[in-house]
Amino acid sequence: MEGVFDNWDPNDAPDLPVQPAPKGWQDNHDMKFLEALIVHMQEKYNIDTGRMFMQGMSMGNLMTSMFARYRGQLLAGAAGSGGPTKPQLLFDENGRIKNLGGPMAIWQSRPEKNGLPPGGRYDEATVNKYARFYWMKINECDPIPQIHIEGEHNFAFYKGKKADLVYLDIKNRDHGQTLDEAFYCWNYLFSGVRRAPDGSLIREKTVCDPVGDSFALACTDQSRKAWFGNAAVEMPVRPVLWQKLKYHGLNGGQIVRGEYLYVSLRFLARVFGARYETDEAGLEATLTLADGRTVQAARGVIGCLVDDNMAAMYCEALHREGELLVSVEWFCRYLFNMNVSACGGVVYATDHFAELSAFMAEIIKEQLL
Repeated sequence: MEGVFDNWDPNDAPDLPVQPAPKGWQDNHDMKFLEALIVHMQEKYNIDTGRMFMQGMSMGNLMTSMFARYRGQLLAGAAGSGGPTKPQLLFDENGRIKNLGGPMAIWQSRPEKNGLPPGGRYDEATVNKYARFYWMKINECDPIPQIHIEGEHNFAFYKGKKADLVYLDIKNRDHGQTLDEAFYCWNYLFSGVRRAPDGSLIREKTVCDPVGDSFALACTDQSRKAWFGNAAVEMPVRPVLWQKLKYHGLNGGQIVRGEYLYVSLRFLARVFGARYETDEAGLEATLTLADGRTVQAARGVIGCLVDDNMAAMYCEALHREGELLVSVEWFCRYLFNMNVSACGGVVYATDHFAELSAFMAEIIKEQLL
């Protein structure tokens, strides 16, 4: 674009009037335009008025959110990508919800690396959280979601008494939306909702079932609870974040070659349906897996026996509060060929390709408090 504006004169700009932002939503130009557009489309085309949806990206998301909050009763659902609404627009100074549109099916897509335009500043994780809480409250959602990770798409499906909410965090995605996002939105949410003539919402079967992963284990060193079976479950001992060190003998120095989350071996045996046997002091243990393989481990030993064959773990087994601990990453990958990803201090293991994202890690930690 070099040279394009070399001879540009600001006086050449059209003399357009500056319109101050209206104080009330009723006078907002975008609101009036969208409602008039809906009326126009209904008059011109044969539209199923019970299956009208709105979706916006970035500033379009903010506009969609505003329309949903004040005129949402005209729609069956609303979806937005990349631009969460600030809490000041959702709640008054006393923390009360500001809403006239009522419950509706809501889809919130939050790219992991959404960011802001240059100079913008806000805590995106907090803004995301309160935008999610806002619709969870209106839709009367169960606070425990169904969690499903499909490749880089991290889904939290919230079931509501009045309407459902889908929260999607996209791993390693910048501001915007993915090519396939409209398909996911339809398949998991919009295909199963309609607005009845009396204004109520009717829920039907969606193209894809919004259910959690059939097998998923998530742990963090910040909690004694783990995420398993789509619920928070107690472990015998809190996990430990352990570093693998490489020593350099000549100078006596060391460098970190890896960092792993150590989890109770007894708990892992329960998760994978194995028989667990240990000595009286709990320093040695033998697991008999469901497929008949045996695994033996001992405190301070990096090697373990798998059917009498030696296998090197990532690091030595630890002993804490009477329990043997091993790397959950090694255990799931080596013994069960599972996909394991880590983000935000959370390790997520499942039986298919899945990449845990930052905001989904925060949702999992919320469940493990």
